[in-house]
Amino acid sequence: MDKIIFLDVDGVLNYQYCPDRITRENGKLSKLMGLSSLHIYTLNKILKATNANIVLSSTWRKHEFTFNYLVKAGIHEWSTRYLGKTASIGERGDEILKWIADNKFTGKYAVLDDVRCNGIPAANMFNINSDTGLTEQNAVDIINFLNG
Repeated sequence: MDKIIFLDVDGVLNYQYCPDRITRENGKLSKLMGLSSLHIYTLNKILKATNANIVLSSTWRKHEFTFNYLVKAGIHEWSTRYLGKTASIGERGDEILKWIADNKFTGKYAVLDDVRCNGIPAANMFNINSDTGLTEQNAVDIINFLNG
């Protein structure tokens, strides 16, 4: 567990005008955006190149149906890479820092989010543009950082 990606979903694995919507288990369409297969592919590229694990920092961690949707999304080796989720204590940066402290994590980590997370060092913060979601250039930057 020497590399971790703290993963936000909205604005990272989808984008502002993403046409896909999540279908709830009761068959009703929700107002939530779905996931873009291109963005999942890009995340998988990062995971394979860095051998990083995932901690979910997204609000998707709070709802069973969104979490289940994410589990089935085709993220590379999800069952072995998923380490858990951050606690809901307020500001996302504080939640991430608490997870790091609670788990005594000392390795490299990258925060992928479309919103700047207070308290996270600039080198670890990868602000993803929510208009585009995770891009190939983001992937190159994240891979170089985690493998550097």
